Amino acid sequence: MTATPTTKFLTHLSQFITFFFTLTLVHGFGRLAAVFEFSTQPSFNLFDPADVVLVASFGLTLFWIVTAWLGYSLLIERYPYTLNFGRFFFDVARFSLLFVLFNFSFLVNTFSYYAFIFTLAVFHGMMAGWHISHIRLAAVPNEQAERRNDARDHGLRCLTYLTFGLVFYFGVTLRPEAAFAGIIHYGIVLTTFAAMIIWSLKRLAALKAYAVREVPDHSASSADAAAQAPVTSVGAVPSKRP
Repeated sequence: MTATPTTKFLTHLSQFITFFFTLTLVHGFGRLAAVFEFSTQPSFNLFDPADVVLVASFGLTLFWIVTAWLGYSLLIERYPYTLNFGRFFFDVARFSLLFVLFNFSFLVNTFSYYAFIFTLAVFHGMMAGWHISHIRLAAVPNEQAERRNDARDHGLRCLTYLTFGLVFYFGVTLRPEAAFAGIIHYGIVLTTFAAMIIWSLKRLAALKAYAVREVPDHSASSADAAAQAPVTSVGAVPSKRP
């Protein structure tokens, strides 16, 4: 298919979103280097729980963002942008949250960590709303079912993170002096980490299954072709007639 100015233009839109990811990653690593002074005198202490938790928060957020980019990269090849720019601007808005999320991941040892959790909730809430709004626009029943499943999954994640954030805010942020505030703090942190890992792995498994369905089965095609080929006796020359 010959590329036209319009198709080239639409390709640039997906490149712009990927540029968003790149800026987010560069900024995140820059923040990490600044916190632990990696460029001058590294201050990371493996035996300091606060440092370990901070690096874990950074690493899991990085993993979460990378899996989001993998999902975007696969689906944009299957469903490229069109001249209806609604989806493009929606992607700009939701991926802008990744920049915010990376910044908030450094709040893990503070009483403001609820901001990170609420950002996760907002992201999944946006995704749930998007899928709900497109259920009626689905062309076939199978696509409608997929939209409903996606909306349900993102809605569940939104409510889960929203619950975590509210517990953290009311149990830690508003009562930092309480004896149990520290337990709630790191209990919610570890629970959030676990949810991010589980759902990110689930996302990767779904992407792999989706990609496998898109790959043609060459072995099956070869077997079918062999079955349909004319049978010749041993040593005989196959006919060249159609």
